[in-house]
Amino acid sequence: MITRCAAAVFLALGVGALSARAETLEDLLVRKGVISREEVAQVGPKVTYNKGTKIDFADEKVGVGILTLVQPRYQFTDNARESGKDNTSSFQFKRARLYLSGYALEREFTYTLMTDFVGTTDSNGASSPNLQDAFIEYHPESNWDMRIGQFLVPFVRESLLAYTQQFPDFSAAAQNFAVFRQPGAGVWYHGDDKKFTLGASVYNGNSTGEGMNRPGVDTKQSAVVNARWSPLAPINVTEEGDISCTPEPAVSVGASYRYAQNKIAQEEDKTLSDSNVNAYNVDLNFKYMGFSVHGEFMGLSRTGDFENSNPLGMYAQVGYFIMPQRFELAGRYSTVECDNGGTSQCSAETDRINEVSAGGNYFFSRSHTLKMQLAWIWRKDEMKGGGEDLDTSKVILQFSSAL
Repeated sequence: MITRCAAAVFLALGVGALSARAETLEDLLVRKGVISREEVAQVGPKVTYNKGTKIDFADEKVGVGILTLVQPRYQFTDNARESGKDNTSSFQFKRARLYLSGYALEREFTYTLMTDFVGTTDSNGASSPNLQDAFIEYHPESNWDMRIGQFLVPFVRESLLAYTQQFPDFSAAAQNFAVFRQPGAGVWYHGDDKKFTLGASVYNGNSTGEGMNRPGVDTKQSAVVNARWSPLAPINVTEEGDISCTPEPAVSVGASYRYAQNKIAQEEDKTLSDSNVNAYNVDLNFKYMGFSVHGEFMGLSRTGDFENSNPLGMYAQVGYFIMPQRFELAGRYSTVECDNGGTSQCSAETDRINEVSAGGNYFFSRSHTLKMQLAWIWRKDEMKGGGEDLDTSKVILQFSSAL
């Protein structure tokens, strides 16, 4: 019989290579009665790889994970002559991020810290790190998550992704309606079968002077309620496309509602004006045998001292792996009905934004961790009152490494 000392040495040498299996080596040895859980803890830290490097200290009931995301790209932009901007041919970085995550007390508490080295720029154009995510979660039960810190606001599904999209840039609709990151707190409930999720969260809001990495400047805040239902086969809505080649039809429907009270500075004299926002979105996702469909409809109603507006937006995209888990073709259409502004890119002079995208993705590792994306994106900004429309197109070649 193998001695317990020899089993411990064998465990320390072999756990990394076997970590991807359904049952780890330490679990097998414990199940066979060769070694106890207490003796596993004495072996020392366990280093594994699963979407980043994981280091677990079983004796201390804590662990830490490290992930790097690098997205260099080449982009050619053909700007509309009416915009007064020159065409550009540029090598650049979309993202260069470092993710740290971990747990304590056997995952009763977890945390995430992430910074992007492609961040704010100074007067010389140099980029400095920009804090993205920084939050702590408490999990009193397996069904409940409570979070406080700075994180992505769960409004507009597409905006919650970083490197698992089918296209290197967000759709025009997502860019106009998404809130992205804000300091706040929230609670989420997950059903036992993982098919239903319901959450509620509150944030500082968008008053002038507030936003990412900024505290609140008034007592006005925003709130979001979101829900998701996935009635059929398991589906991962945080990954676009069906790289897993889902063997059974999988569907997920999500919806969210956002309410915000803000004080916004007028451009003319910088006086603060009230702005109340009621926003909503619904998304639909389908995956089956390498074929995928993602669509989302969103809108908001803005009232207050500003001119009232009710902009609407949507996108619909399809993808298919012509080489399973290797090469995917995808297409997308997005539009925004501006209606007197009210979104990040709709000015009072803009009537409608239309966008068409086509692209191909090659996956080196049969996952989103290493992939190359080539996309063509055409956009037209239709102006009111007979103004000159703005036609812009760009070609993007982007490599994505999330290791």
